[in-house]
Amino acid sequence: NTSELAFHGLAKEAQDHLDRTKEALCKEMAACTDRDAMQLCASKLEKVLNSKVRVEKVIHKDAKIRTFIQEDSSREHLTMHAYDVHYGTIKRGEDCVVAFDDSIVRGNTLRNAILRTIDKMGPTHIIVVSSCPQIRYPDVYGIDMAKMGDLAAFKAAISLLRERNMAHVIEDVYRKCKAELKVPLKGGQIVNHVKRIYEPFTPEEI
Repeated sequence: NTSELAFHGLAKEAQDHLDRTKEALCKEMAACTDRDAMQLCASKLEKVLNSKVRVEKVIHKDAKIRTFIQEDSSREHLTMHAYDVHYGTIKRGEDCVVAFDDSIVRGNTLRNAILRTIDKMGPTHIIVVSSCPQIRYPDVYGIDMAKMGDLAAFKAAISLLRERNMAHVIEDVYRKCKAELKVPLKGGQIVNHVKRIYEPFTPEEI
């Protein structure tokens, strides 16, 4: 799937970064005339040569459990039992875990299953990366049709507006959306006022 492809791309780029570092240190050693400087470079090179990109399948999902087609009332319970770990893949207190998700819609799977499961294994940090752009509006063509208020990106934007004393934007957008419902579909130009919820923030902030 898309997260797997993105993960392999990240692993390849990380390995390429290590290779470039090795090349730069080799060139630095070749240009060294001072013995102490050469020993320092040799020490750095030895450390880099011993470094490698670790790629592990930390979590697996029971393929028989299809959480995305479940109704809201049973999805959370099912999600908590859909994932298990490959024990011994994470060094407790040493490893930082980068976890790829193909898309973050509600964020329920991350919150209720993935993060809890990884956290039990004791990594120093957990970095979550999505290979899909932020899902800011309901996908009416998909199977999993989340309501606007359930979307993780929307909830994040609402929280940021309230934190920054911009709650008036929420009320104003709501009034304009209600008024938009009165606009005739034929010949009328429909305006997406919800865009204003996201406008004050960068994707990184959200």
